[in-house]
Amino acid sequence: MKRLFPALALAILFLARPFPAHAAEKDMPRPVKIWPFLLYESGPDRTDVEILLSLIYYEREFNRLSLGFRPFYSRTWDPD
Repeated sequence: MKRLFPALALAILFLARPFPAHAAEKDMPRPVKIWPFLLYESGPDRTDVEILLSLIYYEREFNRLSLGFRPFYSRTWDPD
């Protein structure tokens, strides 16, 4: 059991580290994926964050904003 925790921690750190990108991909934002714990994707007009199997989420697209804690709370704001 004592050897299992360090091995899992190293595996998570390995999966979360950035990988080298090609020249065309360097301008594009890289998502952070430590699923099922965290998913973060961001771009110039969109941001998505999902935590704990998507139970807690935050989505922003232009002026539209969505927040939620599934299945108890969900709210969307859209000024248009």
